[in-house]
Amino acid sequence: DYRLYEEAVSEFRKMGVEISAEENFALIQSCERAKRTLSSCDQAEIEHFDKNGKRYSYTIKRETFEELCQDLFEKTINCVKEAIRESKCPKEKIDDVVLVGGSSRIPRVHELLRELFGSTKLKFDIPPDHAVGHGAAILAASLSRSGDSGIAKLGGGAVRLADVTPFTLSTDIIYDRVSVLIPRNSPYPTSKSEGYTNAREFITQINSKILEGEHAMASKNNVLGSVTIPVEKKPINGNHVKVTFAIDENGILNVHVKDDETGKEVETTVKTSMITVSERNEMVKNARQRAAEEEVEREKFKARTAFADALMRVKVSVHGATSEEKGRAMKQIIAREEEWIEGKDRPNDELYKHAESIRTALSQLRI
Repeated sequence: DYRLYEEAVSEFRKMGVEISAEENFALIQSCERAKRTLSSCDQAEIEHFDKNGKRYSYTIKRETFEELCQDLFEKTINCVKEAIRESKCPKEKIDDVVLVGGSSRIPRVHELLRELFGSTKLKFDIPPDHAVGHGAAILAASLSRSGDSGIAKLGGGAVRLADVTPFTLSTDIIYDRVSVLIPRNSPYPTSKSEGYTNAREFITQINSKILEGEHAMASKNNVLGSVTIPVEKKPINGNHVKVTFAIDENGILNVHVKDDETGKEVETTVKTSMITVSERNEMVKNARQRAAEEEVEREKFKARTAFADALMRVKVSVHGATSEEKGRAMKQIIAREEEWIEGKDRPNDELYKHAESIRTALSQLRI
């Protein structure tokens, strides 16, 4: 409607007619009527009456309207393609395409859909303005669990409706990465379990963040909550926990964590979808655009973590030094390396070299 309005204002201005603020609403209504007419006719008339009642008109052709809105049509079809891609259902396996909403009557939309799906799959037997109501009725019948309900049948076959997760659900792991448990667009109820181990030694607890979003970096996603489970002090890879994400039919997420050795269990329940669909789409777009940049950030984080872990091993080993001389040597390593890293953005290769040097020195001191 607004594209037609802008075109009409421009054309009336060429006639020497300026549209006042009070006249805007009436002109927008006239543009909406013209849009509807163009769905069945090759041209339509946009009327304007000035404050003195004088009538002006501008005739717009369907071809012009389609040129004005071509980018909007392409955006609409791209949304359809994205939906097909994320559903993991080849378009060849789609039997019917139901048109929803008044704008789906636009002939150019029909043309683009036919180009995508073929000429026989578009369904016109349900009025576009009523399609949402039909869908709501089918969903209501499905939720009522009434197996005899005729409304739960469509085209002679039973309709299976399933809500899907609008966003990816994951937990954080080392190097600011995510471990995906439930991808977006997963039908629910559903559940998924993964095993994890400790990336640092002698920790007393494992904290699992519950993340929602599409970024490959954990810190860039929305935090829904977290679950913390106490563990016994073990070397790296000594602790083993199983994390389970389960979504019930109401979309409620239950997160369960179990220590495989001790049998300890903790769980929490959170409500998903704290970000909007538009925010999700923006996250996906930004993540794709920043993929290379994020990889650089992740590699930097990985290098700094390798250095920090190596230094932490020395700090832990000081308390178990077999002699005062070895204890002093370990403390010297700690002081030297902390001075080297403090306040400086060291290159990745130097961080890895220092980490390896620390591990070698510690290995010799442990003998």
